[in-house]
Amino acid sequence: MGDLRNRCNAWLRSRPADCPARAEVERTLKRLTGPLRVAVTSPVAALEVPLSGAVRVRCAWPLTCPSIDVGILVTPQVTGRMRARIAAGPCPIYSCATAAEVQAIVDAVDVRAVRERLLAVQLAHVARRFPQAGVPSSPRPLTAAPRPRVCVVGRNTAGVLEELRRACDVVEGPDKAADVCVAVAGPAGWLPGDAEILTQSFAAVGRLVVTAPPPPGLDPLVVTARGELSQTVLRACRRPPAAPLPTVQASHASLAVRTLHPRRRVWQEQLLLSVVVAVGLSRVLPVLLAAAVAGALFVLRRRARRELPGRAWVENLVRG
Repeated sequence: MGDLRNRCNAWLRSRPADCPARAEVERTLKRLTGPLRVAVTSPVAALEVPLSGAVRVRCAWPLTCPSIDVGILVTPQVTGRMRARIAAGPCPIYSCATAAEVQAIVDAVDVRAVRERLLAVQLAHVARRFPQAGVPSSPRPLTAAPRPRVCVVGRNTAGVLEELRRACDVVEGPDKAADVCVAVAGPAGWLPGDAEILTQSFAAVGRLVVTAPPPPGLDPLVVTARGELSQTVLRACRRPPAAPLPTVQASHASLAVRTLHPRRRVWQEQLLLSVVVAVGLSRVLPVLLAAAVAGALFVLRRRARRELPGRAWVENLVRG
């Protein structure tokens, strides 16, 4: 790394040893040394691909492990959700169709540029946590956003397609390769059977823009176009795509309820037993305390009688 690392070293020499920001920066610099750490994965699971000139880190998609420098996604098709994850960073993520292309990607990586980018991101994070420490920073380069890939469904889409082609790349849809799905309503709005189609389109792509207010029951993340349609699509691309929630089968739900009820009864019985024991101990403790005090007094009196001189002679005299 270049100038940014040199400025970090100079800043570290000016900070006291007990500075928490200094400790964070030192850990970051230590982590960003050594061979390149690469994670290779498919959309389903991490892949064990032999690498040369790099250290393989086991991390599955979506590659959120903080200890990697570069991620490689092996998939024949990059979906819109995958592109959104790749654009989010902070580490660069490359994609290829087969595992045979992984080594070529590793050989082409500019390690110095990657480490410089990761260091800038980590320093910005430390600076937000410790704003008074004056942590060195580097402005992130402004990169132009790629043209979004849009698929269009609905009725009378000819005019919509012509408008969208000026700012977007139109693909056949609804397709998971699209970044946004645009649903065009008819002249009378949405028909009763359109709700299911809209739901399926939203689940497939993760971003849905509709040209008319959506029917009731649709996901609240569906965006209604107001004004220029292409600008609405660009605004929709700024948020991450929604992931469909997993479906829970009725049999699994009923099994979970049946399992929960006995556990709840056991917990209630244990609580009731604890209360009964506590009440019983509150009544027994005074009796036990009085018995202990009486026993202690008895022992003390016996010792006093033994140690008193002439005690036996006086008792014999009294008994006569």
